Amino acid sequence: MNKNNLEDIGTDPNLPLLLTELQSSIAEAGWFIQQMARDYNTRFALWDGQSHDGRKHKVQLGREAFPFEGASDQRIRLADEFINEDVKMLKTAWRRSVIQTTAIGSNNIASAQKVTWLMEWLFKNHLKAETDCEVELLANWRQTHGLAVMGVFWEQERRLEMKQLDAFVLRDAAIAAAEQGDPGALLMMEKIMDPLQEPAMVEMLQQMAPILDAQGARKVLRDLRYLRTAEIPVAYPIKSLPRLMALRPFVDVFWQAGAKSLQRSRWVAHSEWLTETELRDRVVTDGWDADFVTKAIEQKGKSALAGVDNFTMDWTINRSRTSTGQNDYRDLIQVFHFYRKGIDRRTGVPALYCTIASPAVKDSYARHELAPYQHGKYPYVEFVRERIDGPMTESRGMADILAPSQNEVKAQRDARTDVTSITTMPPALVPMSRAKTRLSFGPGTQHGVRKPGEISWMTPPMNDGRSVEMERAVRASADRYSGRFGDNTPPVIAQLFAQDLTESFLGEMAAVGQMTLQLAQQYLTDMQVMRVVGNLAQPFHIDRDQIQGQFDMQLTFDARLIDMEFVQQKMTAFEKLLNADQMGVIDRAGYIAIAATWLDPNLAERVVRSPDAAAQSEAADEKNNLSLIINGIEPQMVEAGQNYGLRLQTLEETLRANPIMPQLIEAREDRKALLEARIKHLNFMIQQQQNASTGRTGAESGLASLQNAQMEGAI
Repeated sequence: MNKNNLEDIGTDPNLPLLLTELQSSIAEAGWFIQQMARDYNTRFALWDGQSHDGRKHKVQLGREAFPFEGASDQRIRLADEFINEDVKMLKTAWRRSVIQTTAIGSNNIASAQKVTWLMEWLFKNHLKAETDCEVELLANWRQTHGLAVMGVFWEQERRLEMKQLDAFVLRDAAIAAAEQGDPGALLMMEKIMDPLQEPAMVEMLQQMAPILDAQGARKVLRDLRYLRTAEIPVAYPIKSLPRLMALRPFVDVFWQAGAKSLQRSRWVAHSEWLTETELRDRVVTDGWDADFVTKAIEQKGKSALAGVDNFTMDWTINRSRTSTGQNDYRDLIQVFHFYRKGIDRRTGVPALYCTIASPAVKDSYARHELAPYQHGKYPYVEFVRERIDGPMTESRGMADILAPSQNEVKAQRDARTDVTSITTMPPALVPMSRAKTRLSFGPGTQHGVRKPGEISWMTPPMNDGRSVEMERAVRASADRYSGRFGDNTPPVIAQLFAQDLTESFLGEMAAVGQMTLQLAQQYLTDMQVMRVVGNLAQPFHIDRDQIQGQFDMQLTFDARLIDMEFVQQKMTAFEKLLNADQMGVIDRAGYIAIAATWLDPNLAERVVRSPDAAAQSEAADEKNNLSLIINGIEPQMVEAGQNYGLRLQTLEETLRANPIMPQLIEAREDRKALLEARIKHLNFMIQQQQNASTGRTGAESGLASLQNAQMEGAI
């Protein structure tokens, strides 16, 4: 094995070289890490020597205050204001976005809609709280620093239970099986009781219970032999769901510095902080190396990397403004999940490997294996605010862009406040001989003078309003540069900026959705999926080749939909299009679902049913209408909002399937009239839809029709 080649991978993960790459990447990204610290301080208006009253004081500064003690030191949150608006826009776009899944290949077209329902259920129902939280964090970091990463993982949580094994029960079952012609279980019991067969039986028990080590398996065998009873640990799943994790670049997630995208980096790694209990538990549940865990626990609370993790901890301390920030890490152990692409030295085939290790433990690692995810990609998606050069780190955050404007606004605001303070209480002019005399000022105070004019006020600086105009000009420039809605930005430009912001973000979230779908196809069973979307036209749980190229996903959102007046105009225009659709090419159920989302996405989740559920409900209702007719009761003739074609089809199929029903109807004139009126009404409403006309029901009441006919006959 070439010890200097990170891409030559085998059973040995080449840990020293991997850790060297990590350290080098952090060193090369040092400028970006420091820029993130400046971004944070800019956004939250933090600097040394601040006081709670927004004034400059020597005790906080550690030096004389300039221009004077108690001068203005206001916190201007211009960057925070702009970023908050962007984040709210992105959160709204995510919550109101329409998920569209497109099949690749004709065999998958029938499943595409149900895949869409599944993803909507996962993101906007089942995992809504967790997903919304991570999306908000991600949007904040993306806009603040210009770059953030979403980790897309599959979380499987297991619990242990102890299964009781009884040698007598096992023997009786083996004898019964032998009597039925299967002697295998009886032979197995003989081997269990035979000490010479112990190595083979230890291996068999470890296959039955993978969390058993060799020592534990031998104990189970001996207990069965001598105590005739034993306990065997069995792990059972309690959770199997996707997990999205927002990550900060070079604080939570690391990659080859200078990479244009994560998928083109030689490696990507993310940091995880665990408690001692969690770390020890993974020896049992995830097969982590026990020796590594012991050594890692000895590094509890220590910074695993020089520089970046100190930065992380310092950041925490600065944020809390206390000396206890370090306690956030005091009882935690840091491990890294390294993903890297390379050539498998044993086969010569490209592969994706996952190594779990810690820079603080130089001579061992927790686990090294082929990456478990069958989509064949790093489980991360980058969110880049702008693309102005090759490396992702060249993207600027809004805090960096707005820092000069924010500083200028602060300078003007402080200046005006200081002028007001000086104007309210100007410096006093006194003779040199009385310079040390303490003068008090206030209504009614008196000072004796030797001659008129001995004590006077210094002329304060003029406040001619230019400072206000300068602040307005700075804000107007910032608004225009950022495409912010308002008087300073033409509406067309503001709309263009808003649409570009939401489209770029949702495009990145679509990549997250695509990866989540691929993980779902790997880990969810067909039965789990059917509980959400109903029967499947083809299996959902599929193999590696199909996972890597079966569906594409898009998330769409029109920024103008925030304006309810525009929503109403759009719906009115689309309703005209629906009325003009004489060939039935528009999916009306799909339109209703989307339009409801435009109006109120939260309400839409509750009231809009899937087309299958809606069709089943309408068919059941029409069968009930037929029962009413047989009982001589006229069903309600609804003039809008029903699937009249489906109802007519259900009515006809039900009558054909049950010959007794037509006989019952033919036996009475009132029933015949009711049925004829019902069919006439349904046909008329279908025609009305085709003719783009709402009209009336188009059929006289069935009972009224019968009465009129009887009256005409009597006449």
